[in-house]
Amino acid sequence: MGRRSGELRSHHVGPGVPLDPPEIGYAKCRELLAPEGLLALVWNLYEPSEDPLDEMVQKVYRREAPELCRKPPDGAETRIQWTLDELRASGCFEEPLLTRYPWINAFTADRYVDLLRSFSDHRKLDPLQLERLIVGIRGEIEACGGTLDRRQIAVLFFAYPRRTY
Repeated sequence: MGRRSGELRSHHVGPGVPLDPPEIGYAKCRELLAPEGLLALVWNLYEPSEDPLDEMVQKVYRREAPELCRKPPDGAETRIQWTLDELRASGCFEEPLLTRYPWINAFTADRYVDLLRSFSDHRKLDPLQLERLIVGIRGEIEACGGTLDRRQIAVLFFAYPRRTY
């Protein structure tokens, strides 16, 4: 059953929820919220790493799935600023509030490749290509002690709807 405009007290948007184009996505979010409602954007963002294991994992990507290679990392702060700018430019919300929780996620090889298998862009790969990627990444992690540490920041953006926009 769909929601009517102005009915929600809160609206959570995770990283898998498209807000593209932002001017439409944020307006739809605003429309769904009650006047006293609250928009919450919740993301876990990776921080760039200097760990040699990270570079070895990227080499596996370049060899087995170059279409999934990370672009040069801008870092979490660039993504945070970009999102703040989008929220402000939408005109739909008051000044956003921001909270950051840095943390380290220590993955075993098996846990990490299980996570990779859940990513939508990885699920679109040919099954044989995905298996070669998974085997290669698991092998690199196991060869370096069996654990991959990922520095992350849990980022929460909160924004109250603007009364008039």
